[in-house]
Amino acid sequence: PMFENALLDTNEDVRSAAVKGMKLGIETFGEDYPDLLFKQLLRGYSHGNYWIRYHTIVLLSTLLHVLGGDIHKIKPDEEKKQEGVITCYENVISAIYILSFDSVERVSFTASSAWQLFVEKRLGRHLVAPFNDSKESLRTLIFNMIKVISCEYQEVAHSGKRALNSLMGKIFVKLLDESFDIINAAFEGITDGEAIHRFDYFQSLVEACDEGINKYRSNVEALIGKMIIHDNIHVKNMSSEVFKAFRKTLNNEDFVRDFLKDNFCSTEENDPELLNKKTTFLEALIADPYLQVSPILTSICLNPKENEESLYLSRAKLLRLLGDKFLPDPAKMLSLILKLILEGKALLEIEETSKYLANDTYVDLGTSPEVIEELTLTIKNLIPKIPAEKIYEWQEYTEELYKECVSKDKVGVYIVFMSGFIHHPRFQSDLYVEMHMKNICRNIDTANQDLLSKLVDDLNLELSQSLRTLRLKLDPSLRMANSFAKCARIEIEEKMGIDEDDETFDLETLPIFENQKGCQILIQLSLYTLLHGRIENRLDAAFLLGVIAKSSPIENYKKSIIKIAGGLIRIVNDKFDDDLKSTIFRALRRMFEKGSKLLRPMAAPLKTTFNQYAKHEVTLSEDVKEERDKLKEVVDATLLKKKSKGG
Repeated sequence: PMFENALLDTNEDVRSAAVKGMKLGIETFGEDYPDLLFKQLLRGYSHGNYWIRYHTIVLLSTLLHVLGGDIHKIKPDEEKKQEGVITCYENVISAIYILSFDSVERVSFTASSAWQLFVEKRLGRHLVAPFNDSKESLRTLIFNMIKVISCEYQEVAHSGKRALNSLMGKIFVKLLDESFDIINAAFEGITDGEAIHRFDYFQSLVEACDEGINKYRSNVEALIGKMIIHDNIHVKNMSSEVFKAFRKTLNNEDFVRDFLKDNFCSTEENDPELLNKKTTFLEALIADPYLQVSPILTSICLNPKENEESLYLSRAKLLRLLGDKFLPDPAKMLSLILKLILEGKALLEIEETSKYLANDTYVDLGTSPEVIEELTLTIKNLIPKIPAEKIYEWQEYTEELYKECVSKDKVGVYIVFMSGFIHHPRFQSDLYVEMHMKNICRNIDTANQDLLSKLVDDLNLELSQSLRTLRLKLDPSLRMANSFAKCARIEIEEKMGIDEDDETFDLETLPIFENQKGCQILIQLSLYTLLHGRIENRLDAAFLLGVIAKSSPIENYKKSIIKIAGGLIRIVNDKFDDDLKSTIFRALRRMFEKGSKLLRPMAAPLKTTFNQYAKHEVTLSEDVKEERDKLKEVVDATLLKKKSKGG
């Protein structure tokens, strides 16, 4: 290290003195400790500073002169080899060979002279004889080229690539056989850093080859396939570069399609995690306009010649993955996928795929629930990509779509479709949101868990949008919440047979009330409307909260019961009409009947409310008085229990 620092000094006298000192050390100790000296000198052949590389080859030559010019003296005898002593021989000839291709002429000339003097003259044969004759020498050279090619200094990396290119025409077969063994080992028990260096070399290897590499096509494809799903993001990014380099070397258009089909349309791709791991690779390929991968992938998904049932799901999964970013003509693709879901097959009419599939082709992906689910998710991914001018055409189709989905028992498809469209920036939601809420609430009694899940997700999306506008202090869009409260009340009254004048009605709990997430979303939507909605819709919201309190398990809303009660008390203390007040008192009573222990903190605020109402007794309607008195009785009982327990 001391001499290395001196060699980097800007003063030429310092550098000269350092070289003289190192030469003196080599001449003094060279014959006794050649291995030790070679190991130290070899640290410099891949250094970023050309002075270090130049003096490395100069000092290597000095040491070889001390050994009488016989490079074989570096090799230990067989006895030492069996004891595991590592030889420097292969590293020395590799270093000299690589330095002979250095971009700095002074370095490459000195290294070439050393090669001729110490290697070629000793062996009496052609330039790469040591690597052709010895597997160990070739493997060492490859490892050293890996080190150099992955060097951060470009001029050093280029010297490794030039050395690699020179070997191609001389020992092509042996070089590739050994290289693939070494690269394959990158997937087994080495660090990510070492693996990345080998993949750097892999890319350079592919770029250096000619069409003769076609014989190794299966090897290259297998390695790229492993790189695509590697856990390290740098390796995934490199996989696309290797792929593009190989495609350029092969100059074969069919290669791209065949590779993508094998790696993205097979029974193995039924595993969603495996497919998702390949997204990085796809993104890189599709971003390259030269490859035009998007139409190829789309045609693979839609090709009727691939109509094996085992491939239906993998093709549908690939469509879903592509739908987020990559599918051509999103509006036509959306139409095609809806027809696949609702009719079982669809006529292909997408111009971008016409090179690979005729536009009179009928596409079929089967009707299994798994395929339908993947296609439904594709719809969700496609809608944000629909251009503005196409949105207006789709708006008029929404009610017809609902009727068609109902007739085919695929209401979940409609819900996903409308969830996307209502939040499209160009969708005129005010004209359609009430219709959508009405259609949602028509299915609020569904026992189908998949449909219920989609319904709950849609309501959660609507709620998030409403809360966002409120939180940002924008003019909140209450049309959705108002419409939901109105439609939900109508449907729940009808489906549950509720008569508010009859307190003994038999509540047959709807599945959505049993669903904790669904129950929480209904509560939040109702509270949002109660606090911010129109007068008539506040009444609907208070009604919904009362029904939820009576028909839903207390476990589903006990964490938010104080918040619900607080919202109800706040509104009942304000100047609203008697219908709303009586409905709120009824909802509060039902909550106290179920969760009196949880609501004890709210008993005191309610006593204040009762006192305020007593001052205006003569102005209250009979309904308000009746519901208030019923609630007061329950609250008093709660306070009495608390007092008795405290006593």
